[in-house]
Amino acid sequence: MNIPILSLILWHGLIAAIIMSQLARSSIWLQKSTAVIISMLGCGLTGYLWYGFIPNQAFQFVEKVPWIAHLGAFYHLGVDGISLNLVILTMIIVFLSILSICVIQEKNIASACTWVFLVQAMSIGAFLALDGLLFYLFWEASLLPMFLYIGLCGGGNRWFAARKYFLFSLFGSLFFLVSILYLGLKAGDFSFSSFYQLQLNLNEQLLLFTAFTLAFAIKLPMFPLHSWLPDAHTQASTSGSMLLAAILLKLGGYGFMRFNLPITPDASMLLAPLMTVLSIIAIIYIGFVAAVQSDIKRLIAYASISHMGMITLGLFVAYLMPGSVQESTRIIGISGVLVHMISHGLSSAGLFLCFGLVYHRLGTRDIKDYGGLMRVMPIYSGFFMLFILSNIGFPGTAGFVGEFFVIYATCAANLWLAGLAVLTMVLSATYSLGLVKQVFYGRVNNMQLLTVMDINWSEKLLLGLLSLMIIGVGIAPDIITASSVHAIKNTVLFVKSGQS
Repeated sequence: MNIPILSLILWHGLIAAIIMSQLARSSIWLQKSTAVIISMLGCGLTGYLWYGFIPNQAFQFVEKVPWIAHLGAFYHLGVDGISLNLVILTMIIVFLSILSICVIQEKNIASACTWVFLVQAMSIGAFLALDGLLFYLFWEASLLPMFLYIGLCGGGNRWFAARKYFLFSLFGSLFFLVSILYLGLKAGDFSFSSFYQLQLNLNEQLLLFTAFTLAFAIKLPMFPLHSWLPDAHTQASTSGSMLLAAILLKLGGYGFMRFNLPITPDASMLLAPLMTVLSIIAIIYIGFVAAVQSDIKRLIAYASISHMGMITLGLFVAYLMPGSVQESTRIIGISGVLVHMISHGLSSAGLFLCFGLVYHRLGTRDIKDYGGLMRVMPIYSGFFMLFILSNIGFPGTAGFVGEFFVIYATCAANLWLAGLAVLTMVLSATYSLGLVKQVFYGRVNNMQLLTVMDINWSEKLLLGLLSLMIIGVGIAPDIITASSVHAIKNTVLFVKSGQS
């Protein structure tokens, strides 16, 4: 008997959300324990998926049943090495987000966990969908729980940030829907495999590429469509920022890999110079914007945008490589994109979590209100420093591997581009270490800091789990690349078809 493991993982989040919504009036202990147990069950299902996954095969554990039969739409799920790693990342971040809610919040536990589990369900649905219409359903549905989570549980200006996030994303999604419908009508069904086999002329590809890019560039977000993200992060709760940075942004990068590269390879080839220029601008310009921020959460948010530039650079620089470049170099570059997506998810979640713990104690986001925190919170300071080092791509951490792979591939395309890309490490180190200096060392600017206690055992456990994963990926990146190399080779074939 075949277990529908993908459906179990997908609907786990929805069932969990329903259960948590019924516990709003129960005891806090019951709400917390139920949320943690359910989240651990989701991690167990994902562990089973990882254990049964065969690295050198295409989509596995495939489930396909009619959905809207007369339109050619199917409930079609499958997982390859790319989506497997993103599903695992999603479950890990959701588990840590649930733990952070249990550690930080003292009320509305059930409500917060409900939104987290709904984000999990919709995100995993998008990562597992092999039907274009099904993908769009989950892609669009992921907007609502995050919109409500920010609006209901965020800061003082939460509804403005929530509406801005929703409207930006909806704008791009509408063009994406039109492109999906066009492909479905042309192919006769909405299967990804049918989309990939279509023979599209250059004009069609350019229009589709533009529609795809609007949706994915907003979600990622990519310069100049990024302005919603700092507001959303600033107003979101700690767990909301973790979900947004580690999971929902990755839907944008995943979309580029699933739609732009395989469906519009000729348009991707033609517009690769523009995409790489926009990526370099994001890396450099947004890095300078991050450096002048006085709000800690906005600084971390702008740092995320700068790092997202490495994702689009790694994807589209493959089209700039001369034909003599070996296929292995392109594989390294796109592998770097996936590793960078995972590492950024871990390090950004760690930074938002770390800041959330101290914000819960002091209630301020302004950098000038901190100083000398190392004196009273030495253990906390050590964890924060590790996440900062990963964020700037320090060797031995997860952040180094992905950026190194992308820069290696960029060198094969253009040394000048690679030199500019390296600036992301320099700029990131400048503002990140400046933040560490101002917050943890120097003069104490707020006497309330002297009364703050260091992190307790539950907070140490939470930060310790994230730290182990960041170091683990940094030391052994094969954890990610071994399972994804077959899927990335298939992606590179589409890149080569665009160059032929």
